[in-house]
Order: sequence, then C-alpha cells, then structure tokens
Amino acid sequence: MPSCLKCWTHNSRKLLKEQSAQRSISEQVRWILKRLLAGSRPDVSAVARELGLSDRTSQRRIVYDGSTFRQLLLEAGQELAREYLNRLRQQPTRNVRDRLVTLLSVSSPLARQREA
Repeated sequence: MPSCLKCWTHNSRKLLKEQSAQRSISEQVRWILKRLLAGSRPDVSAVARELGLSDRTSQRRIVYDGSTFRQLLLEAGQELAREYLNRLRQQPTRNVRDRLVTLLSVSSPLARQREA
C-alpha cells in the first residue's frame, strides 16, 4: 500500500473515531459507505471493520437506530450521486460521468434484482 494511502486511511479512521461520539451509528455508516462507494461496493463486513465492530453488532446498532444496512447503502449512493451530479454540472468530465453511471447502477432496484 503506498504511503499516501496508508496515511489517508489512518487519518480517516482517526477522524471517524473522533466523530463517532458526536454522530449516530446511521450517520457514521453513511459516511463510511460514501467513502467506500468511491472504490467498490461495500458490504456489512467492510463497514463493521471500519467501525471496529463485529458484523452482527454493527447490524444490531443500525437496526436499533431505526434503519437497515440496505437503506443506508441506498441513501449513501443517492447522496454521492447528487454530489457527482453537482460536480458534473460545474465541470463535465468523463470520469465524473462514468462514476455517476456506476453509482446509479449500484443503487437501482433493477441492478439489485440482477444480483439476486
């Protein structure tokens, strides 16, 4: 792992720990999902690792907070898509457009049906 990536990962985990006392579990999960969606399709295990929790404990806390992992994933994808749309309006580039298409396919009901 390049040293920049290690530094960024370390700093983002440190920031997450500092903010976790101030934010609900749903907010924390959405924040993690938005960051992870930039590179892949995250699952409960990846988010639980970031939170320093087991998969089951993270799911239990999400449900206790009144949500589901799938709902938070959908919300994070929609938020990220809106951010990309705003960037696309300001500065249309192929990279932003391609990323937006990927995000929309991840969060669309049709894409989820194809996965099943």
